[in-house]
Amino acid sequence: MRVKSIVDTRKLVKGQIYDAVGLINDPKNPPRSSWIAETIFISKGYNVERFNANHFVLESGAPIPKTNISLPDEYKALEFGDIKIGDILVYKSENLKSLIKGGKYIVEDKKKKGYSGSVKFKGVKRWLYFNSWKFRLASKSEIREDSLLQILEGKKSGVIEKEPDSRIDSTGDKKNKNLIEFLSKSIINSNRHGMDVIDWTIKKEAKNWKLKREDYDKIIDLPLREVLKMIDEYGG
Repeated sequence: MRVKSIVDTRKLVKGQIYDAVGLINDPKNPPRSSWIAETIFISKGYNVERFNANHFVLESGAPIPKTNISLPDEYKALEFGDIKIGDILVYKSENLKSLIKGGKYIVEDKKKKGYSGSVKFKGVKRWLYFNSWKFRLASKSEIREDSLLQILEGKKSGVIEKEPDSRIDSTGDKKNKNLIEFLSKSIINSNRHGMDVIDWTIKKEAKNWKLKREDYDKIIDLPLREVLKMIDEYGG
């Protein structure tokens, strides 16, 4: 369902069209928790964000229907019990030093504890506590596309099967986009304590990535037009 925002907020642009993948808006069949009533779920790539349904109309301008639409399975929180050995999970967070945001990992083993449990990924040395909102199951289309790229273009698999010597190199085609993203955070920070932008990026903004100044050698002289194209291409 395509919807149009009728408000300007930090996350919404008035008049912009968005893809809605779920809706809780039926007053005759309200949710158990009143705080999620009149809620619309907007797709952001493989993730979903929740907004007030009253901030939208349909693309045609008609009101949002008074009904409930369940979220598709791929947008629901991944439960520990749903995971099987051999599944490929995508890490969505940035909190763990041993995993890379957006990285794909193969489940090698799992141990249940209480309502959740721990997961052992192939190539990752330690067991990790499973958080349902920090992982998602890789979609069939992602796995298929990855296989085609290996066969047709000779690219390496997007699945990470060993802890990389360089975290930034393991991000593949998104390496330069990530480097620019880290750098941009330093550029707008006026409290760099006399350090230049790249040094601050390495030591503060991306300290868990263990970057080196040489990582920026290939992009430091790129024209702004190419930088913006790179950001747009990978959804920055």
